[in-house]
Amino acid sequence: MKKLFKNQIKLIRSLDTKKGRKESGLFIVESKKAVLELVGTDIKIEYLVFDNQFDSNTIDKIVKLLENPDIFTTDDFNRISSLKNSEGVIVVAKIPEFKEIDEFISEKKSLLGLFDINDPGNLGTIIRTSLWYGLDGIILFGNSVDLYSPKVIRSSMGGLFKSDIVVVNSYNDIKKEINSFKKVGTFLDEKHDFRNKSTSKTMSKIMLLLGNEANGLNNSLKTEINCNYRINNKTDFESLNVSIAAGIIMDRIFGDNS
Repeated sequence: MKKLFKNQIKLIRSLDTKKGRKESGLFIVESKKAVLELVGTDIKIEYLVFDNQFDSNTIDKIVKLLENPDIFTTDDFNRISSLKNSEGVIVVAKIPEFKEIDEFISEKKSLLGLFDINDPGNLGTIIRTSLWYGLDGIILFGNSVDLYSPKVIRSSMGGLFKSDIVVVNSYNDIKKEINSFKKVGTFLDEKHDFRNKSTSKTMSKIMLLLGNEANGLNNSLKTEINCNYRINNKTDFESLNVSIAAGIIMDRIFGDNS
């Protein structure tokens, strides 16, 4: 294993920012679980960095999953880690290109459409939850947080690397491609009229639409939805975290109880 160079240290630090990731086309992964999820994918790994005290058995496990990996070590891991309590491993990888929308949509039956999700913890948790419920893919619309933010990756527990995701500017950009999906809105000011998918043959392909906590879905989407799922509260407390709401609705629509 080789010692880390100064220019590599500078690069790794820059990848904690959206600007650094955009300019380099690279991103970092900083937890054991996420790293292990990453190394089993087709995403290109540039190199790995380990703390000199890192568990050698885990290093061997990671290295066996890669072909001739470039490995570096450092005595001062805190200089490059963005975490207060680092786990002693960083992977520098190439940001993959998104699929063309026609290829992405092909053979999918369950999609999640996310609009302007700007909190990385929420986005990562929603990605993780969508995997649990077996959704086929996620479409990120508008000004959502950078998908390869370290906080998104950590909160998804590496689930990002197992998810099929595309990013598009607006709903209208792919309106034609998703025409065959029944869209389920999540408007708080609309009635709850979603029906159990097992009782309706017309609901064989479903796309659940979710907006951010502050604003929800844009009203322009009301003419696009086929039905609406509203979680009714039992008190006058109106705040519900979007990742929690997403989990509840995914369970009702895509879970075994649906």
